[in-house]
Amino acid sequence: MALEVIKAIRDAEAQAESLTQDAQQSAREMLSAAEKNSREREREALRKQAELQQSLVEERRGQIMAELEREREAKRLDREKQMEALRALLPKAAKYIVEKVRQDGDR
Repeated sequence: MALEVIKAIRDAEAQAESLTQDAQQSAREMLSAAEKNSREREREALRKQAELQQSLVEERRGQIMAELEREREAKRLDREKQMEALRALLPKAAKYIVEKVRQDGDR
């Protein structure tokens, strides 16, 4: 009977050792999976952050380009107004020059 008790104890210890090893292996696998998952989530977060930054840069670039185009158009319109004003003065200037030449010719 004592041998049966000792055998039962050894079997229980062996079973406990096996359960402990299985639990440790399972814990290592869970930890490894959690680390892998964490790395994947981190990579995904970095990718999304890069996409967001690129999107913001492109949006700002578009805003700046639109602003530059508005300024360019405003300057073009201003130049046109100045040219129209100068063209309107051209007949007066020509008349003035002709009169000056006539006056100088009469001397």
